[in-house]
Amino acid sequence: AFKLEEVTYGEMLEMARLGAGVMQPRAVEMGFRYGVPIHVRSTFSDKPGTIIREDYTVEANKHVITGVADDTNTAKVALVGVENKPGVAATVFKALAA
Repeated sequence: AFKLEEVTYGEMLEMARLGAGVMQPRAVEMGFRYGVPIHVRSTFSDKPGTIIREDYTVEANKHVITGVADDTNTAKVALVGVENKPGVAATVFKALAA
């Protein structure tokens, strides 16, 4: 693992919601809502840290994987290509819940 110069609000929000203890999800949401970049740094070091912002400012900073978070009490399900109609997602989730 290595330190990232910057990550997007969306990436950090997902990591925070999955249990990464770096940032509180609400703080990331507020930064996003008001367009305020968040500078995350260690209190034990003078190193530059990571900037959380809407998008990458340097193309080279885009990564396929920006973080890994583990929460054994949570499962995430993404429905791709499913019609956005009332009841469609409910049908899928009923089957999963059974």
